[in-house]
Order: sequence, then structure tokens, then C-alpha cells
Amino acid sequence: MRDNALVQGYIDRVSSRHNEENTLPYSGDDIRKAGLNTPEAEKLKEENREAIRARNRDKSFPGGHPGRYDFIGYKDDKHVAIEVKMNSSVVSYWQMLRFKLLNDLGTERYLYEFLRTSLS
Repeated sequence: MRDNALVQGYIDRVSSRHNEENTLPYSGDDIRKAGLNTPEAEKLKEENREAIRARNRDKSFPGGHPGRYDFIGYKDDKHVAIEVKMNSSVVSYWQMLRFKLLNDLGTERYLYEFLRTSLS
């Protein structure tokens, strides 16, 4: 649990830093002051959307949710993280990031890949 909390804290810090470095032209307060659904507020929202689109054109960032491991357990009185993949499923960017962080923290981690076969 401690390692999972450390990983989550790392992701929160990265997300906060990303949000600070990529501020929008208008804050939520600016839009509320303009009247939320008024033409002026819609203009502010559209400028925010355009800023996001422009930023996304310049760089790509892997989508998806950071996710969780399939299993967390104990082996020899140590925490282990286990990810199970079936058939052609692959480890996502976020799962690989978590695996690398747990490795840096000294936690054992395992990836099991299974292929389904038919017996005919």
C-alpha cells in the first residue's frame, strides 16, 4: 500500500505540474463572472478550447487512465505487483510507467502473459 501511495503521489505531482505549465487563457472564475451561458462566456470557453487544441497539435501525450494492477500480493513478506495480459493484449504506457516506478522503489513486479488455445 505504501508503494501504491507513493506512485499515486508521483502521478498527482506530475499532473499538477502539467496543469501549472499549461494554463488556459481564462479561468473558471472568469467564465462564471461572464455569466456561464452568455455569448461572452461562450467566447471565453471557445478560446480555452482553441488553446487546448493548439497545445495538442504541438505535442502528444498518451491518453488513457493510469489504471491499477490486476493483483497486489505478498511473496517472502514483500509486496508484489502482478499484471496479467491475455492473448494480444499489451501493457499500456501508464502500466509501464508504474512498473518502472515500482522497480525504482524496490518492489517486485511480475507480468504474466497467457495465450488462449483451442483443443479441437
